[in-house]
Amino acid sequence: MENKDEAILQRKFITAESVILGLLLGGLLILVSYLGQKNSTPLVRTPVSETIWVALYLTAVVSFCSFKLPTLFTSRPRLACFTLSMLCGHVSLFFDSFAVILLLNTITMLPFPAARFSHRFNAFCFKAICAFNALTVGGGFYIGELWGLPYFISSGMDNAIAGFPLLLVLTPYCLVTSLLVARFFPVKIEPVKMDRGQLVGAAEIVFFLSVIIITHQTFLSLGLLLLYSVLKKETFKLVHNLMHELRGGAANALGLIMVAWLIQQIPGTTQWFASKIQGGWIFVLSSISSPFAGAMVAGAETPGEFYRNISLLMLGAPMFVSSSLVAIIVFRDTLAWEDLPKQIRWLASKKEGVLQEAVAYTLLVLPLVITLGGLLYLANSSGLFVAAYSALAALVPV
Repeated sequence: MENKDEAILQRKFITAESVILGLLLGGLLILVSYLGQKNSTPLVRTPVSETIWVALYLTAVVSFCSFKLPTLFTSRPRLACFTLSMLCGHVSLFFDSFAVILLLNTITMLPFPAARFSHRFNAFCFKAICAFNALTVGGGFYIGELWGLPYFISSGMDNAIAGFPLLLVLTPYCLVTSLLVARFFPVKIEPVKMDRGQLVGAAEIVFFLSVIIITHQTFLSLGLLLLYSVLKKETFKLVHNLMHELRGGAANALGLIMVAWLIQQIPGTTQWFASKIQGGWIFVLSSISSPFAGAMVAGAETPGEFYRNISLLMLGAPMFVSSSLVAIIVFRDTLAWEDLPKQIRWLASKKEGVLQEAVAYTLLVLPLVITLGGLLYLANSSGLFVAAYSALAALVPV
C-alpha cells in the first residue's frame, strides 16, 4: 500500500511537497541567493556553517539522482574489481565517501572460484580498500570529503585546482591499492545495466555538481534542485530519499559538523583549538573523528601549511571505524572464524569464534596509511604540492 501511495504522489504535479518545498522554498532560495550576491552580502558567514549547507545539498543530490556506480569488464572479475576500486576513489572527489560506499553496497558481489580466501573475507577486504581509496582520494577536491571541506574553505582554498596537486600522489597510490585488491581479494561483480535511467541520473549529477562548483552558491544550487524536482513531479521522491539518507548515517556526519559549529559559538574556543590542534595533533584528532577535526583545525595561511595539514587530516580519516562515517556505518558486523585466513584466525574471539570488522578494518588499512604517510611526507618536504599548485594557478585563475 505504501509503494502504491508513493507512486500516486509521484504522478501528481501539485502536492504539498511540490508547492511548499519545490516552488515556495526553492524559489525563495534562488531569490535570496541572487539578492545576497547582488548586494555583496554573504548568506553563510563561517566555513563550518557553509560546510553544513554544502553537505546537505550533496546528500540531496545523491539521494535524488537515480544513479548506480557503473561496473566495467564484469566478465573478467579481477579487472572489474580493479576498475571499481579506482572508480570509488575518484568518484569520491565529488561526493563524500559515505555516499560512494553506500552506492558500492548496492552492487551484488558473488564468489570468485579462483580466489585464495573465502568470499566473505574477500568482499570485506574489497569494500574496506574501496573505502580507504574514497576517504583519501576524495580529499583531492574541495567538495569531496566532509573532513576536508571546512578546511579548504577556512584556508581560502575552496577552488577547482587547490586539491589537484594531491592527486600526483593519491591517484598512483589508488592504482596500487586497486591492483592489490584485484590480486588478493577478488570478487565477481554483477553487471549494472546502462539503461536510460542510469544515463539520466549521470546527467543530473553532472549538472548539479557543475552548478555548485561554478557558482559557489549553495542556496542557489539547492533552490534549482528543488525546482527541478517539481518539473519532474518528484519532489516527494526528493524528500523521501533525503530522509532515508539522513537515517542511514548522513545525519551523523552533519551532526558532527554542527557540534563543531556550536562549540565555535562559545567565546574563546576557536582560538584555543587553533593554538592546540597543530602538527601531529591534527592526525590524532582526525583519527578520532575526521569530520570534527576538519571543522576545528585553524585555516592555513600559506599553501605549504595547507598541504601539510590536509595530508594529516587525510591520514587520520581511514584509521579506525570511529574516524569516519563510512567506516562506522559500513563495518559494524563480524567475520566468522571459518571465513578468516589461517594466518589471522588467532585474532578471532575464542569464546564467540568471530572477529569484529572494526578490528579487521584497522589491521587492513594500517599498512596502507603508513605507506601513504611516507609518500605524502616526501611530497610535502620536497615542495611538490606547492610547486604544482603554483603552476596550476598560473594557468587557471582562481
